[in-house]
Amino acid sequence: MPSAGVRRLALMAALAGSTLREAFQVLISMTFILGFLPLLYLFVAWPIVRRLGGGDAGGALACRCVATIGFAFTSLALVLALIPAPDNEHPVLFLVKVLLGSAALVGVGIGQFVYSRKSAAP
Repeated sequence: MPSAGVRRLALMAALAGSTLREAFQVLISMTFILGFLPLLYLFVAWPIVRRLGGGDAGGALACRCVATIGFAFTSLALVLALIPAPDNEHPVLFLVKVLLGSAALVGVGIGQFVYSRKSAAP
């Protein structure tokens, strides 16, 4: 699967019509979002895995509290990454570019995962 070409097209579409400064801000926000999305999964999975695996030091309540706080702050950070700089002339366009660009890159990753699973199956 030519994933590099698909990723390049997704990035070009996300940055179309942007100045260098706006493109840099979009890329920074997309990188932040794509880097922190897996943390949401980890904070949701941690109490479940702990319950299934027999537990660890600290107790179930502490685990759920830490996971809830981590999920809340990570979600807040992701929302804050969607806020454009004050000097941005088109804040709605910035939001659309960041959301669609991030969704496109996540979609490419999911597609690559599905493709590799199908090709690896006997």
